[in-house]
Amino acid sequence: MNWIRATVCSGLVLGLVMARVSAAEPVPPQGPECAESSDPIAELRNHDDAFALLLECFRQLQTNLIEADFEARLDAAANLPEAVRRAQVIELAHTERELRFEKLQQQLVNLLETYRHARARDAREAGVDVPMRVDTVAAARKLENFVAIVPAHDPVATSWLPESCPPVCSCAQTVEPNQKSSRST
Repeated sequence: MNWIRATVCSGLVLGLVMARVSAAEPVPPQGPECAESSDPIAELRNHDDAFALLLECFRQLQTNLIEADFEARLDAAANLPEAVRRAQVIELAHTERELRFEKLQQQLVNLLETYRHARARDAREAGVDVPMRVDTVAAARKLENFVAIVPAHDPVATSWLPESCPPVCSCAQTVEPNQKSSRST
């Protein structure tokens, strides 16, 4: 608990410092890395690739969370003595899992649609016509060796320890705007 309290306090202090720094006069950009992009087409394609990675990483992490919760509910249901109640809990766990996957799919569609509008504005401002190319399958391939470190609670030590979260590349899907969820269990 002290660790969490210290982290929260550190975050507040860091936030206040950042607010103070951002309120100061802006520092003019220096060096070639801060120069404006000379190729707006490459810039837009880089944005597409970065967004695809972000979208795919979000999908994989959320899928892991949904599956972990589902497994925990099934484990808890297995310990119930009454068969009828166990069957009800298992059915509720399946329903919850399906609803969470539908919600995730809708979130992904909404994020992609929002990006589509922002991307169109950026292309219009740059004066170029580059088709949007958000390839989540290619992003999933890039994330195959990615291992997320997520906090895991250790009840014995009453503290939070890092734990790896495996990638979920096997169920990579392409997400299209206005696409309805078609995930099956």
